[in-house]
Amino acid sequence: MKYGIDAGYNLCGYGEREGKIEEEELVKEIGYKIIEKLKSRGYSVVNCIPSKASSIGDSLHKRVLIANMNNVDIFISVNFTAGEEIKTEIFAVTEEERCIAKKILNEMKAQGFIVGGIKDGSKIYLLKNIRAKAIFIKNTYVEFKEYIDLYGGEKMAQAITEAIDCKNL
Repeated sequence: MKYGIDAGYNLCGYGEREGKIEEEELVKEIGYKIIEKLKSRGYSVVNCIPSKASSIGDSLHKRVLIANMNNVDIFISVNFTAGEEIKTEIFAVTEEERCIAKKILNEMKAQGFIVGGIKDGSKIYLLKNIRAKAIFIKNTYVEFKEYIDLYGGEKMAQAITEAIDCKNL
């Protein structure tokens, strides 16, 4: 099983700012922790974060190329955005992807996260263009510091890793 992990646009200065922590930094922290955890379990993992990008479109395109050129079996994208409530939603297209999304949401809920539901991801560029099973995890927060205080990166990385470990799929 080969995983592709995507955590961030890698654009200088991109990401909403609250206090001293940027979304991009947390997304990368979670992504790198997922990569480490999967590798420690003996899986092949591809870091799909581009080394640099000139725009969001360029970043998305590069992530698709990295995943497809490396023939990943499962692609996971983690994202944060400001919103009106704290929750995690997952976007998926196929029934098999929805099953993976449900396992992630169940694991996150067991870890104490507030979960939304599974949404139609058929219009999301990454999900439309990556050949592997692919899901997009959208974490919404009201106050970023509050979100970090509640959850932190380790807890989320652990929940996602447990859910996507192929022994659990």
